[in-house]
Amino acid sequence: MTPQPDSYGGRGPTLNAVLWTETVVAAMFVFARCYTRLFILHSAGWDDFFLVLTLLLLAAYSACISAGTAYGIGQKRADIDPADYAQAHMFEIIGQGVCIFNIAISRAAVAFLLLRVVNRRWHKTFIWACIGTNSILAVFCTIAVFIQCLPIQAVWNFEVKGNCWLDFAKIGLTTSAYAVCIDFALAIIPCFIVWELNMKMKDKIITIIGLSLGVFAGICGILRTTALTSLKSFDEYIYDTVDMLIYSGTENFVSALCASIPVIRPLWNKVVHGYTTRDGSYPERSYQLSDHPKNEDLSGKMNSRGPGPETRIYASAFNPDNASDETILREGKHNGRTTVVEGNDIFCETEISVKSTNDMHSSSSDRV
Repeated sequence: MTPQPDSYGGRGPTLNAVLWTETVVAAMFVFARCYTRLFILHSAGWDDFFLVLTLLLLAAYSACISAGTAYGIGQKRADIDPADYAQAHMFEIIGQGVCIFNIAISRAAVAFLLLRVVNRRWHKTFIWACIGTNSILAVFCTIAVFIQCLPIQAVWNFEVKGNCWLDFAKIGLTTSAYAVCIDFALAIIPCFIVWELNMKMKDKIITIIGLSLGVFAGICGILRTTALTSLKSFDEYIYDTVDMLIYSGTENFVSALCASIPVIRPLWNKVVHGYTTRDGSYPERSYQLSDHPKNEDLSGKMNSRGPGPETRIYASAFNPDNASDETILREGKHNGRTTVVEGNDIFCETEISVKSTNDMHSSSSDRV
């Protein structure tokens, strides 16, 4: 069915501009993250898959709403052709279903990012609980948006007689409120992880900020939740729900950014400063350990003058720090010193020789 020319207007153009701007910006960040993971860090994972899926669903949501604006979304009912109203309502319902399902996918992208770096059992259990409960509720809400009336056509076409047996407004409100809780929970847990590390306070704060950007998605979720009252609108549904549609898209858009920003720092270093930690090209670095074979003894590069401290550095399966916030979280505390875990091992062995007046020698080794 071809929409009438006068059906497009009202708040429809503004709605289109906001959603597609967010989609394009999100695509830039997601592509930057994927490039970083694939070609700089060489460490793609499930979080990247879910983030790409988040972007695709965001684009699909924008496409559905854009199609609906051609039929009258954003317009008062009296300003559009009656035949277009049902079509506009249908595209909005489809868009809502896509957006609600994306609530589960976008949070999963953030959660799987955290799962890459946590090592405590209760951290992993908590994150998996967030993924599972949020996904179950979001999938149920996605199904509910279509089956709230039977037959399904009765959801968007008021001329079709049907039985509306579900109060979708309450289900949508519950799902949205729970998603907000998940956003804040996933934003808070990095604080507990980072705070235990043996790092400078400045580095701790920067890392916590980078991994806790989900609070902004939570704020958008709060705005979206308050706008869900428009779901109870009857006569002017496609006009009254415009704010909700904007906040819904913005929430998933911000979630995509929150999952991307902590990972793309190596790309930023490469573009802006001309170096990355992957190639070991930090300025003023004394030794580039990545150029040495596994277990090579580099002690020859150190000065040893008889009795006193002598330091040897070994690189074992060395993989340089990727400079992203996720790698900082892979550091733990061991005997008061920070050590790199998960196979990226550097061993610094210090031997101290003490010569007494009786020519007796003793030595001690401290492996970190």
